[in-house]
Amino acid sequence: MIILRKGNTGTSMDELETFAALQKIFTQPVTGKLDDKLFFKILEDDTPFPAMEKPEPPAKYIESGDWMLMYPNTSYFKMCIIRQIPGKMKWKGRILTSVEPSPVARNVIGEDTFSFFATTDKLFDPKTPVVFAAGKSNVRIFASSDGYFVPEPPMKIAAAGLLLTGERSISITGTSKFGGPLKIEWSANGFIGAFKEMNSRCADNKLNWFVNMEKEFKGKIVRQRPN
Repeated sequence: MIILRKGNTGTSMDELETFAALQKIFTQPVTGKLDDKLFFKILEDDTPFPAMEKPEPPAKYIESGDWMLMYPNTSYFKMCIIRQIPGKMKWKGRILTSVEPSPVARNVIGEDTFSFFATTDKLFDPKTPVVFAAGKSNVRIFASSDGYFVPEPPMKIAAAGLLLTGERSISITGTSKFGGPLKIEWSANGFIGAFKEMNSRCADNKLNWFVNMEKEFKGKIVRQRPN
């Protein structure tokens, strides 16, 4: 909705395009601004506002169980992302966040590797041990410089592999930044399906090497050896 006020300069793209379209209809100089001439012409004329095409969102979504793949719908969005569908998270402890801190797997279009982020760094105290786990499998995760808790580089595949072990859920436990113990839990159902979609739609099947590890991780216990 655009509220007409004399002097409106058209601050949003919708407004600029609408005012410009009206100026073309009224054969006025096209400035995208609601000047006196355009303002009074709109008031006295019966011409309806031109219909504006809504741009498509930069990403489309495919759901797989309790996970979803976000993949590009435009040429400038170069990344595919897998994350838990909002509303599936459970937790026990003190937590404060505006966005559900789901684990994320991310692939830059066409590349043969992926990034894996366990959760945001805004929830757990990085000075205490934080553990990413599935059943009896577990991997230590650490606060990174870009705002996430991630496994050490040699353990990235093992951490993502926890989602392939066949366990029903994954969890992160540690000490809350707001004090006391904190455990966050997500369903593991659908992760591999979402990953396969990312592999085919975004990576040209260059991530088959990880998809094929499902048999290797299935039913196995993965543990990080202490330093």
